[in-house]
Amino acid sequence: MTAYLRCFGYPFRKDNLPLMALGAVVFVGVPAIWSLIPLAGVLVLLIQVFLVAYYAVFLHSILGASMGGRDEFPAWPEQAGVQDLAEEIFALAGPYVVSFLPLIALRCAYVNFGTVGERAWGYAGLILSGPLPYQLPEVPPWFEPLSWALAVLGLLYLPMALLVWSFYGGSAILKPLAVFRSIRQTGLSYLFMVAAIAATLFGLWGLGFLTARLPYGWIRSLADALALFYALAVMMRLVGTHYFLNRETLDWEKTDREPVPLPPPMG
Repeated sequence: MTAYLRCFGYPFRKDNLPLMALGAVVFVGVPAIWSLIPLAGVLVLLIQVFLVAYYAVFLHSILGASMGGRDEFPAWPEQAGVQDLAEEIFALAGPYVVSFLPLIALRCAYVNFGTVGERAWGYAGLILSGPLPYQLPEVPPWFEPLSWALAVLGLLYLPMALLVWSFYGGSAILKPLAVFRSIRQTGLSYLFMVAAIAATLFGLWGLGFLTARLPYGWIRSLADALALFYALAVMMRLVGTHYFLNRETLDWEKTDREPVPLPPPMG
C-alpha cells in the first residue's frame, strides 16, 4: 500500500514539478494572451481544444511510464499529429464514457431535451458533475442514492478500463464481466487504489472552494489548472502503479494470454 501513497508525491519530485508547472502556465496563459486579440474567440477555443488534446497525450504517457515502473515524468510530447491526438483523447475519454454511461443515461433521462441547443453547456455540467448536486426537474426520491451507486460503480470500473484499453483497445472494455474478473484478480489492492482516486477527486472538489476566494481571476485560473494537473497526474500514476505491482497476477504480457476476450474477427 505504501507504493500507492507515494503516488501523491509523484508530481512533486524534483524533476517532475517544473514540467507540471510549465504545463499549467501554458494551459492558462496561452489562451489568455490570445483572448486579448479582438475577435479571437474562435481561435482561442481551437487553441484550448488543441491544448486539451496535447495534455491527453501527456497523461497517457504518464500512465505508460507508471505501468513500466518509471519514476520520472515523461517529457512533453515533441510531435503529435491529428491522428495521435485523437487516439489519445479516445484512450482517456472512451473508458470514462463507458464507465459512467449508466449514470449519464440516468441523468439525461430527467433532462428536458426540448432546449438542447440553449442548454448545451448545462448538459456538459450535468454529465461531468457525477453524483454532485445539480438542478434537475422533479426527480424521484430514489434518484440521488441511485446516482451515487452508479458513480461508485463507474469509479470502480474506470481504472481497469483504462488499463484494458491500453493493452487491447476500445472493444475490450465493452465486456464488463471480463473487466470485473480482472478487477477481482487484484482484490483489495484494487479497492485501495480506487479509494485513493476517490480521495483525490474529493480533494480537488474541496480545493475549488478555496481557490474561488482568491482575489484575481488569473490567479484562480492558474491555481485551478495546477490543482487539476496534479490530480490527473496522481490518478494516472495510481492506475499505472497498480498494473506494475500486479502485472504478474494479471499476466497480460504473455502472448498466449488475453485478460479480456476480444470479439471474433469480422470476415
